[in-house]
Amino acid sequence: MKLSATFLALALCTVTAHAAQPVTKAEAEAFFKRMQAWNSSFDSRYPELYAPTAKVTGLHYRDDSDLTVTGAQWQQILSLTAAKAKKRNDSSTFSNMRYTQQDDRMKITADRYMTRKCNTDKTYYMVVGRQADGQLLIEEETFDVGLENLCK
Repeated sequence: MKLSATFLALALCTVTAHAAQPVTKAEAEAFFKRMQAWNSSFDSRYPELYAPTAKVTGLHYRDDSDLTVTGAQWQQILSLTAAKAKKRNDSSTFSNMRYTQQDDRMKITADRYMTRKCNTDKTYYMVVGRQADGQLLIEEETFDVGLENLCK
């Protein structure tokens, strides 16, 4: 019994050590690069980048009707709408990325150009955090859903 208690304590320390390691800029850059690739290729794994407990907020400045969902809800929405998004080429490209350490997490701010609206969202950001198993996931994301369609 003492051996299994020692093993459990060691395992918990290892998991805690993974979660306690701050996300580095290099890790955040690699994560964001993968996110961009999966987004632009409509990769079915894209929803897996969100922590189930993430806070995902779509801002709508024109009528003040912001909507916030959990990461688990957002994963379902993305999975249900992926085929339609691909058909409409509803993807985004990102530029001017800025990385800011927030305790153990990394905030990534960027200009998000939406191909379907020919418009740039300058409010976009995500916060990436290390999970207990060591993997990085999006824990928070905010973007503007109410931008005017400038496509001609």
